[in-house]
Amino acid sequence: STTGSIGQTNAVTIDGSTSLKGTSVTLNQAGNTFGGSVGFTASSNVDIVDSDALDISVSATAGSLSLQSGGAITQSGALVVGTTASINATGDITLDNAKNNFGGTVALGGANVALRDSTPLTLAATTATGTLDLTSNGAITQSGATTVSATGAATFAAGAPNDITLTNANNFSSVGITSGNNVALNDTNALALNASTISGTLNVTTNGLLIRPGSFAAYAGRLGQVRISLYDDPRWRDTAQVLSSYGQRWGANLLVDAAVLTMLP
Repeated sequence: STTGSIGQTNAVTIDGSTSLKGTSVTLNQAGNTFGGSVGFTASSNVDIVDSDALDISVSATAGSLSLQSGGAITQSGALVVGTTASINATGDITLDNAKNNFGGTVALGGANVALRDSTPLTLAATTATGTLDLTSNGAITQSGATTVSATGAATFAAGAPNDITLTNANNFSSVGITSGNNVALNDTNALALNASTISGTLNVTTNGLLIRPGSFAAYAGRLGQVRISLYDDPRWRDTAQVLSSYGQRWGANLLVDAAVLTMLP
């Protein structure tokens, strides 16, 4: 504990828990190893690097937060961040405490990523090589031209009255909406829509929408016209059948050459 800043000149190895209190905390040497949980209280910025897994106990900073871990990042207490947060791990990120409060944008990078915010959530650049699970008590949006990428299933829960707006050049595999009002998504590639509960409208822009019989019921009646690219989707007949079975209005984009001409109706 100090009335000034906390820094370091050499890497530290601490087997037990760590409690830090200062105007700012800068422990960002690559060789740091924190064997127990790390808690901090700061009136300015916090920057912590752990060469191994990192667990955060009850912590608060009025400034920005940067966390980097050579393993997973977890928490054993609520986390409050006054401004921006950048959280990166080679393993999973699990920051799902209901009392978390992120005051600025949140950038995430990890394997399976789960984060919860007791306030509206604004994403900066975010990449999950596994699943992405985000929960907020307010709108979920993204800042500027930043993108969100998830290799596994992405799940968003903003609460029934709150909008979800992720309309930048994002890249999802599949998306499910646990709760949300007006939902707008943009995907630069194909997108599978998983089962969802949406209070308002749904607006999806994608380069190849994969529509499944079991999940499209949640979207039936909420879409205008769905366009099918016959030249990109070899399963377009299956897609058309699903859309027709729900009474969905749809059209087709054609790019015809000799090789595909015989496939067309």
